[in-house]
Formats: sequence, structure tokens, C-alpha cells
Amino acid sequence: MHYLKYKDIHIGRDERINLGGYKAKGEIRLVTRWPSGEIAQDTGWTRNLMTDRGLINAGVGGLFTWVRNCHIGTSGATPQNTDTKLGAWLAVSPDDGVSGEVNGGDPDYECISTMKYRFNAGQGSGIVRELGISDSSSPASYLLSIHTLVTPEINWEITQTLDVFWRLSLFPSLIETSGQVTIDGELYDWVSRPSRLDLGDSPFFAWGDTTLVVNYTGNIGSGPTDFPSGTVIAGTQAKSIADQGSGFTDTDLAYDLDDLDSPANSIQSTRFDVFTGRSSGEDQGRQVQWNRVSDNAPIQKDETKILIYHVRFTWGRLP
Repeated sequence: MHYLKYKDIHIGRDERINLGGYKAKGEIRLVTRWPSGEIAQDTGWTRNLMTDRGLINAGVGGLFTWVRNCHIGTSGATPQNTDTKLGAWLAVSPDDGVSGEVNGGDPDYECISTMKYRFNAGQGSGIVRELGISDSSSPASYLLSIHTLVTPEINWEITQTLDVFWRLSLFPSLIETSGQVTIDGELYDWVSRPSRLDLGDSPFFAWGDTTLVVNYTGNIGSGPTDFPSGTVIAGTQAKSIADQGSGFTDTDLAYDLDDLDSPANSIQSTRFDVFTGRSSGEDQGRQVQWNRVSDNAPIQKDETKILIYHVRFTWGRLP
């Protein structure tokens, strides 16, 4: 859940604006090849398990630093959420490149980032039954963010290369949300829609690394790839989110007394780019429109008020 609160221009402590969220899916694929380049085995794509440690890493950002190394093992024991090690370690390899792509709505809006790991011929051999991904390459001190069984298991021979692919897909919610909230003692209607979902193809492996916000004088766009209309009255603010633990992070984005005050501005809509963990200006997010119930007026901001967006990210496993 994502919500906003204000200070001076404020929302009551218990009032929240739910901006919707994303669903995430992680998958692995293993491919072995003979020296000729011919494929020996290909598992195809199968779902992976993200450990408790992985959930924390993905939620607080760091781009792809926490998935830099792939460890493989021979144990067939069922992975658990609390795992930090493989059951029986065999070999490790650093990443061999990363790529990103966006599926712009056919059939779903989807952001896909793929990491590749290459195990060279002669590096090892054995029956590969498990796989783990970590920020560390040390066989002694690595801690797993991803742990999953390899199905079908791979018979890795000493003359074969082994390529491991791990990809993370994010699916944004296309649902429009709406409600009412009190701001500076006045009741406002609000409505939120997804914003510019088909932009950007940079790889990412986080959903809470950076928060961006831009305010407009006009209405929100009508579709999931639109910007709000009107004049931009406040530029981008970006802020890294520190690890709060327990599946949430908080951050404040503030407009002080001398911001947005000459002349007094009417904040009709706001765009939040908060989900993909990138600050390149091509992040995906939500747009929100504000209208005062009494007279359909936007939020007023002048030199007597401080405006603070308090943004909370929460995340966890789907049942």
C-alpha cells in the first residue's frame, strides 16, 4: 500500500490514499552447451523462491547489486523462506550481463529485467539440483536472496558450459482508485490512475529505491501511458529510501515555505514515479488528481504553508 500525508497542508493521521501497487514474478532458466555450441539441456523458465532476505533487498533498492552472484548446488531439499545457504554448495559465478525490456500492454504491461551468469567448461561438474543468488561470491560467507530447486535437474558435465538466467518481471496495477481525504481542514475528492507505463527499458531489480514527484496545474491523463496535463509547477524531487525493516519503507518529500509560493499555486494533479527503483526520468508510477468537494478547486499552496508528501511502501509474498 502507498499513502500520502501532509504537514501543515495535512491529511489526518488515519487517512490514507492507496495508490495501488505492482505484482512481481521471479523466474530461472538453466542451459548447458557442448563445446560445439549445441544445447545439451534447457530447463525452460520456472518460478523461483525469494527468501526473507531477498524481500528486504528488493524493497530497499540498490538496483542489481544484490543479485550479482549465482551459486549452484546438489541438494534436492525443498527451499524455505528463511534459507540463507544452499543445501550442498557446488560452484559460483558472477553476473555476465544484464538486460531490460518493457512489454507495453500486449497482453499486459510488464517490465522485465534479466541477469545472466556463465559457468565455464572445466569450472565444475555434477548434478545441479538447486540454485541461489546473492550479493556475495564467497562460498563461506554468502547469504541468499533467491533459492530455488532446478527442475528438471541438470547433469552438468566437465566439458560443458552452464548458463543461468534469472529474470524479474513487474506487473503494474491498471485499476483506477478514488476516495476522499481531508487536506488543510477541507474535504477533497481524489482519483488515481497509472502513469506512463510504456516508457523506459533500463534494467532494475528493486521497487522502492527512489521516490519522484512532480506537481501540475492540470488534470491527470486518461490512460496508463499519459502524463497529467497543464503546467508543471514543481520539478522532480528524488530521495533514496532507507531500510525500515519489517516489509516497509518510509520517505518524506517536502516543499518548504519558499517553494511554489510566487504566485500562489493551485496543485491540481501530482505524478509519483516510485515503483521501479530508477531515477532516470523514465520510471513508472501513478498520477493523482485533487478536487475540493465544496467548490471543485485544487489544493492551494503559498508561502504560509509547508507541503510534505509522506510515502510508505509495503511489500510481501502473495498467498
